[in-house]
Amino acid sequence: MKTTYLFLFFLAVTLNTSGQNFFSTGRRTSGYVNISEFGYAPSIDGRAGAITVSTINGYKPNDHFSAGLGVSYTRFSNGPTDIVNFLPIFADLRTYIGGRTALMLVGDIGYGLLLDKRIGNKGDLYINPAIGIRTYVAEKSALVFSVGYLSQYVLNQAVYNGDRYDRSEHSDNVSIKLGFLF
Repeated sequence: MKTTYLFLFFLAVTLNTSGQNFFSTGRRTSGYVNISEFGYAPSIDGRAGAITVSTINGYKPNDHFSAGLGVSYTRFSNGPTDIVNFLPIFADLRTYIGGRTALMLVGDIGYGLLLDKRIGNKGDLYINPAIGIRTYVAEKSALVFSVGYLSQYVLNQAVYNGDRYDRSEHSDNVSIKLGFLF
């Protein structure tokens, strides 16, 4: 019985000590911010799913807003031989509604560079609005999770009888991203 009381006392002291540091409300509310995310974007229209890896560097003037520039690697795949790679460069704007755990609204817009050499094709507009959650796990670090819409445009150019024709196509994908903010 004495051992049980001693164990419960030790457990209470340990949880109380570590709990005060881990669950403290103090967090960095302004300054430089980096957001690194990994995601998957299944196709809405049945064309091609995508895997994305991105990093964003920016500034947080307060705990409710951040703005930065990002770069991403996006790989669209529709089978083992139908693969297209893009390098989107974009502006990232985020609004956070809440405190330690907050609703996150994301707006990404930029230009996706086509990395594959395809005759007559080039990259075009990249957009990725999303909604998600940010939750702090330490004073300067947070986990971010978002679900949104991903669309990468491609400009197809062709010459027919001396005339140049441009046609724009785009992807329709649901983006699901998990990342780390620090």
